[in-house]
Amino acid sequence: MTNFNNNTNSIQELLPKGSWRSYISIDEYRTKDGRAYFEYGFARVGNHIQIDILKMPDYGYRDSDQHVTHRLRNPNGVYYICFGDASIIQNLNTAKTWAAQWSELT
Repeated sequence: MTNFNNNTNSIQELLPKGSWRSYISIDEYRTKDGRAYFEYGFARVGNHIQIDILKMPDYGYRDSDQHVTHRLRNPNGVYYICFGDASIIQNLNTAKTWAAQWSELT
């Protein structure tokens, strides 16, 4: 995925409030039009990689409803990208591809 800087069955995560998680990668993504930057944390959760949204532009006047934007929150209040079947995100390359697509579409 050229726009990434390349820094280096859904299972409910047990993440106690106030705790932190270990990411296998934290990376930024710049949209193709150059207007927006996102920062993602990629964490192994059960049998898949969860994509936490660490930074993103404000939705402004657009609908920011979690259902509409395909986002959920972990127990610490951090948004992550919602997938119907999270088990499809098996490796970091797939996760970054999905994060890039979500960035362009949100």
